Amino acid sequence: ERGRPCTPELAAETTHCGVEVAPGQTVPVCTLTGNRAITEIRVAPELPPSPADRDMMRELALSITWDAETAPSVWSPLGDFFGAAPGVNHYRSLPLGMTESGFYCRWYMPFAAQAQIELTNDGAATRRVEFAITHEPLARPANELLRFHAKWHRDAFLEQVQQNGRDIDWPLLLTTGQGRFCGVHLHVWNRWAEPAQAAESWWYGQWDRKNIDWWWGEGDEKFFVDGETFPSTFGTGSEDYIGYAWAAEPPFPTFESAFACQPYIELNANGHTSVNRFQICDNVPFTHSFEASIEKYKPNRWSDGTQLGHNSCLYAAVAYWYQGAGETDPYGPAPVSERVGYYSEP
Repeated sequence: ERGRPCTPELAAETTHCGVEVAPGQTVPVCTLTGNRAITEIRVAPELPPSPADRDMMRELALSITWDAETAPSVWSPLGDFFGAAPGVNHYRSLPLGMTESGFYCRWYMPFAAQAQIELTNDGAATRRVEFAITHEPLARPANELLRFHAKWHRDAFLEQVQQNGRDIDWPLLLTTGQGRFCGVHLHVWNRWAEPAQAAESWWYGQWDRKNIDWWWGEGDEKFFVDGETFPSTFGTGSEDYIGYAWAAEPPFPTFESAFACQPYIELNANGHTSVNRFQICDNVPFTHSFEASIEKYKPNRWSDGTQLGHNSCLYAAVAYWYQGAGETDPYGPAPVSERVGYYSEP
């Protein structure tokens, strides 16, 4: 059930651990051993007063390494991994959520011999975080199962994807090997200067009588499986993929459901938007390679002809997927300079 503690299997164990992380430090949270699977991760950080939690959730980074891997399969700023940005925003979905009692993750995470969880603090203040990790033995060898991956990035592989006339495609995930794509958390910084003259109706106008192209969510999702030159999945718009369609009239609402949610949006949509789309029943299998992209019609900095330099549309994403045991992905940790301070608060 969304948001409520899970009832663990009889053979499951829950490991409780609290860590204090000094500035610039990486600390081990816990190491689990055996042929097992993590079934739930619960996190309760000591939060500073808002809005300082926004930088904190990006300065803390979570990493998880499976078995003999030399690089983590999971790496993300803490808040983004749990499906919301900026900062802490309460919502409940099936695999992820943030509630008053903390954050939860229910992605199934098998491993054959070892799982190592670490927390890094790239901020200037010491932070304390409580973890509760539920794990259980597997009934079959973990080497027969895929491994969970989750990686945060901004504009990774953008130039590679935008070649050959695909200049509006923004890459959510590029990887090779066998696996299943299971969804994405997308943080959009969509900021524009208010037009000098109001439109006929609200600030986007009626039909084509508008004075600013403010809306970011028309871009279609595209999934290229196993080297496809044309995507076998070609959506109808970001707003449709996320699950609300036709955006909304102000004040803009947040919403939540099992597999799609909008944990945060500005009341007038001018600034931060945080959305999730989890593909559980409709996950996308691949055997050799996979690319998920979403069209982004606005450049990172854009002008309406009069407000040059004041308008921004910046994406950051966490992709969630499963991949073959021992297979690596091409995403590395992002420095804190790429995670905080790249947008301007209203």
